[in-house]
Amino acid sequence: MAGSRDALLSKFARLRTNISTRRADYKGERRRLNLRLSLEVMKRLQLIKVVSGVAKNSFCEKVIEEAIDKRVKELQAEYDTATWEALVRCAEAGER
Repeated sequence: MAGSRDALLSKFARLRTNISTRRADYKGERRRLNLRLSLEVMKRLQLIKVVSGVAKNSFCEKVIEEAIDKRVKELQAEYDTATWEALVRCAEAGER
């Protein structure tokens, strides 16, 4: 009985270790975004990966982040401070 208990404890201890181990390139909590891209865009993205050695995900994240920052600044300029803060609170709450 104690042998099977020890085997289970050993198995779950190993699982717990695997869960807490993070990849070397861990960047914090992430969310998944699936995009549908044309075949031509995917070919060019693959070209960037092959030529530069930059992972497609890292490249896309950087480009999207820059575009988002630019667009948010443009949108923020269209609203007064109080309205903008209300919009930010709604967005953070997941509302439209």
